[in-house]
Amino acid sequence: MSNFSISSFTGKVKALVNKASQVSQDYYPEQLGQLYICNAPYVFSGIWAVIKGFLDEKTRAKIHLYGGNYKQKCLESCDAENLINFLGGTCEKTLNDNWGPWNDYEVVDGVEPTDVVGIKHKETGEMFTMADFEALPNYMIGEVAEEG
Repeated sequence: MSNFSISSFTGKVKALVNKASQVSQDYYPEQLGQLYICNAPYVFSGIWAVIKGFLDEKTRAKIHLYGGNYKQKCLESCDAENLINFLGGTCEKTLNDNWGPWNDYEVVDGVEPTDVVGIKHKETGEMFTMADFEALPNYMIGEVAEEG
């Protein structure tokens, strides 16, 4: 956030933030783990006070705003080898490298007669099946699942 100024927060930006937060909360609830906004200039904290008013309380609690003191906070949640180097970690990868834990898995779609449909860890072969998925607690359908 190093070249941010108050003039960057126009009516269009405010409308975009409002719409994006509404869509993400309505259509993708509970998808956000944690969000760290690093190296945020002081002026952004005032804008954040406005933006967070558009967000659900659960979502707000997952968003952390840090100025120059972000490195240690990031390292409390992430190992140095997984934290990108410009944030103080040792990871040399870029977003274009498409590097992350999502590449450790593959979808097994049941094309072969012996396939168990699910998600398989490429190294260990461990499977996560639909039965595993259905066994997970889901506060949005908990009562319906118990009745059915």
